[in-house]
Amino acid sequence: MNLKKQVIEFLLLALLMTGCSSGKSDASEQTEAAANVSTEVAVTESSVETAESDSVSDKPCGVYSRIEKMEHYEGNDLFELECFFSFNEDGTGLARFEVASPIEWDEKNIYLESTTGDIEETLEYKLEGDVLKIKGEYDWVDYTKKPGDDPVQNGDLSKFAGVYMATDESNSANGHGKTLGDLHFSWGGELSGSEYFPQTWPSKVTKNEDGSYLCEYDDYDFEYIIYPKGLLDEKEAGNPELKDKVYIRAIIKKDDDVKEEVYYRYAAFKAVSISGTWQMASITPMEDGSMEPEYYVQFTDSEINYGHMKDGEFELDHSDKISNIKEVLEGVYKVQAESEKGVKYTYQTSESDKDTLEYYETWDEADFSNTYSAGASLSRTK
Repeated sequence: MNLKKQVIEFLLLALLMTGCSSGKSDASEQTEAAANVSTEVAVTESSVETAESDSVSDKPCGVYSRIEKMEHYEGNDLFELECFFSFNEDGTGLARFEVASPIEWDEKNIYLESTTGDIEETLEYKLEGDVLKIKGEYDWVDYTKKPGDDPVQNGDLSKFAGVYMATDESNSANGHGKTLGDLHFSWGGELSGSEYFPQTWPSKVTKNEDGSYLCEYDDYDFEYIIYPKGLLDEKEAGNPELKDKVYIRAIIKKDDDVKEEVYYRYAAFKAVSISGTWQMASITPMEDGSMEPEYYVQFTDSEINYGHMKDGEFELDHSDKISNIKEVLEGVYKVQAESEKGVKYTYQTSESDKDTLEYYETWDEADFSNTYSAGASLSRTK
């Protein structure tokens, strides 16, 4: 007998016994009252169950952190270090300890990647409400979910990682006749390439009203501002170099002098794009009566371009944004994208033919068998 039935029967019995001891003789009143109790208990139980099912997710989402006591390399002083795991919906993310590294994850494990993209370590996890539990050598280690739904403000700066080049204006103003070196933005948000850049990630990240991110340090006279792709501040409004690029304004404070250097990203880490022109398997009639593929397709490292061929040239119809693209093996790709209407889908190289990309209308591999579409799959034309 389950708990709900036990509670209901106990209340029914108590009510009936109370009615008898008080001299009630109307059995129908007792039955009606008991029925009301039963209904109220059932509704309450149902409401609790519904609330629990609505509030508890079985998949991690966002940033989960804990504070670790760490020892300095020199001396015995301890300092606090925030460690975290950040989870993206597409099965990727970031782990940040003393160093930061990309991760992949599924319903049971977190896979830490090396600098070459190989799986370096596998960690078992489980989720209990807002607490992420990581299986350690001796016990489970708890990480608590941070508030808010913006991973950048919670410390995950990995979407901006890459190699940045100084603008012409910055080279002229601050380079002393020499070209400024490249700025390297690590997975964790550390900047390198100049003696003025702290070799650590920011202490605080704040989102500005214009959508940029201010990254500040507690112990350094330095800060930087990240401008996501497509966002130009007033100072750079007329700079063609920064159009449709991620860029950073480094603000260096030395004595009473403040100088700024602007760098734009020209290479994302592990940037991958699929070469060639592809065509959909599905065929559609054209105005002249001929039959053509529904779309011809070309890839960049951030977009899937759908279009048509006219006089041998590709003409763009529309583009979908790529959330994640990786080269699993040489010539073997997995692409996760999202349409303008919010449809999430995956292209994955066929196991039997590297010139075929199979289409699945999901990001979840567990649903691949139910979401495969032969008509939307692609074959390479050139």
